[in-house]
Amino acid sequence: MTVALAFALGMIPLGAPDFYAPLPSYARTVLDSGIAVTGIVAFLLNLLFHHTGAARHLKESVR
Repeated sequence: MTVALAFALGMIPLGAPDFYAPLPSYARTVLDSGIAVTGIVAFLLNLLFHHTGAARHLKESVR
């Protein structure tokens, strides 16, 4: 799921080049690069799926 979502969001700048046009220039600098979007999304999803869930699992196992 992480790879599929990161890849899909990374394709937005190629499929719809004006998708991020309403955003400020500093955000467009990063988001206009498909590689940057893919990396950021993959990093955030990795944190969400693996690290937040692991902390919750550890708390439940201690009880």
